[in-house]
Amino acid sequence: MKAHIVILTVSLALWVTACASPSATPFDQGGVSLGTIQVEVDNQNFNDATVYLQSGSGEQRLGIVRGKSVKTFVARLMGPYEVRLRVRLLAGGSFTTEAMHASPGETLLLIVPSSLR
Repeated sequence: MKAHIVILTVSLALWVTACASPSATPFDQGGVSLGTIQVEVDNQNFNDATVYLQSGSGEQRLGIVRGKSVKTFVARLMGPYEVRLRVRLLAGGSFTTEAMHASPGETLLLIVPSSLR
């Protein structure tokens, strides 16, 4: 299974971790079709969060993640790109992650901490 996981935590620091499965084949995408990435958002904040993916082709709204819940989105990505994730909290602030490299078939995990205001 091909899997690249990037974990993002936004607080005082941004941590990025990547790992790959040694049994990956170009034909096994783990449920993600070619040309797409998955973005899993773990919203630990009380407020609802609207999530956007920014890439070379512009910004696309992925959707809303209710407070204290987890939701997975599938986004189109044509080729490898540097991407950023932007989060707007309902009745709160917003933040944008640092740029990271993403390729089709990868999964990004964004953790929105409860301390974000």
